[in-house]
Amino acid sequence: MRVTPIIPSKLPFDVKQYLKQVEDCLDLAAQETRKEMGKTVSTWKDKPDFVIEKDKMERLVVSRNKIYYFVSGGTRVRYATMTPNFKAKTSPSRYQAQGGAGGVAFISKLKPKPGIKARNFDTKTAKRMQPRMVGLIKITPA
Repeated sequence: MRVTPIIPSKLPFDVKQYLKQVEDCLDLAAQETRKEMGKTVSTWKDKPDFVIEKDKMERLVVSRNKIYYFVSGGTRVRYATMTPNFKAKTSPSRYQAQGGAGGVAFISKLKPKPGIKARNFDTKTAKRMQPRMVGLIKITPA
């Protein structure tokens, strides 16, 4: 048995227009994700920048801030000794930053302390954004 495909002379939609709509949806989703990530540092004095990196059909929202990286990912040890009244602005059980207190008393590699518990901002942001993505993606036939 031989199968012969039937190829339409013209596609039922404009491919370039379709791809433009997909790119626009990705841009919107990245902007919304960037805003959402800003909530994790809303009370920080030195807020990290969140940058949208574009690569064809992919968008990444990233921060190159070392403190954000350590707080989000956690550490095994820390060398900062905090003041007695220190209260972290974030915690592993909360997503949004809140008011904190105190700060660094001194830093010494001679007195290592237990590490920072990971806040996992990246995975928490992804979980919060997942249901919203469906509403952000709207492709209409051209």
